[in-house]
Amino acid sequence: LLIDRVIELDGFQRAVAIKNVTINEPFFQGHWPDQPIMPGVLQLEAMAQLAGVLLLIALLFQLSKLPAMKPGDDEVFTVKGIVKEAMAYKHLVFGVLAMFFYMGAEACTAGFFIPYLKTEMGFDDQKAASYLTLYYILTAVMGMLAVVLLRYLKAHILVGIFSIGMIMLYLVCIGTHTDWNAILLACLGLFLSLMFPTIFSLAIEEVGAFTGKGSALVNFALIGGSIFPPLQGLLADKYGVRFSYVVPLFCFIMIMLYAF
Repeated sequence: LLIDRVIELDGFQRAVAIKNVTINEPFFQGHWPDQPIMPGVLQLEAMAQLAGVLLLIALLFQLSKLPAMKPGDDEVFTVKGIVKEAMAYKHLVFGVLAMFFYMGAEACTAGFFIPYLKTEMGFDDQKAASYLTLYYILTAVMGMLAVVLLRYLKAHILVGIFSIGMIMLYLVCIGTHTDWNAILLACLGLFLSLMFPTIFSLAIEEVGAFTGKGSALVNFALIGGSIFPPLQGLLADKYGVRFSYVVPLFCFIMIMLYAF
């Protein structure tokens, strides 16, 4: 892959991504030794891959059955007012909490992925990065398959099943130390794939004119991605990276309870 992260999407018209390169990249050895430059053909390939991501997102939106998003007339509102109004929609409140735990779990899982492989499995940076790439590939593949699964299973049921899958993999990665742990860690990407869009959609489903404000409230839950990783870091420093994965494990137990 020649893109590491998509940082900006402007509808289906424009996208911005980042590719992190280091002086150790193999193409720098001959292009050029005294003035390293990323070859133009690779830059074009990176842009083509980003265009493919944009096309995939457009396709997923086309195939997904998202709830109607027709907010009422524009009006001045406050966070306190939104929270007060949201209490009338219990499924929205629980959806916000589920999103809070999901964002924490996702940030913890990816953020401590390479440290886990280096400290627990003895991998070097390059080998650990290859498994992280596999993790994201599995996330993308299952994300596409999930669009089909949602046609046959209710969204909350699928979230619950995938949560159980996450919990089982976390328990194995925490409680065992085998040569399979790297693969199992990468397989977490399979069950993370549909969580964000599905939880978001479930949260704002059937809230009518409150959809716009409800969406804003769900977005506040993204703060979970900045709260749980420091907690995992504290556990990693004291008990080791492997045990620290109890933090995202706890998050997915909460998501499982939300789903069922």
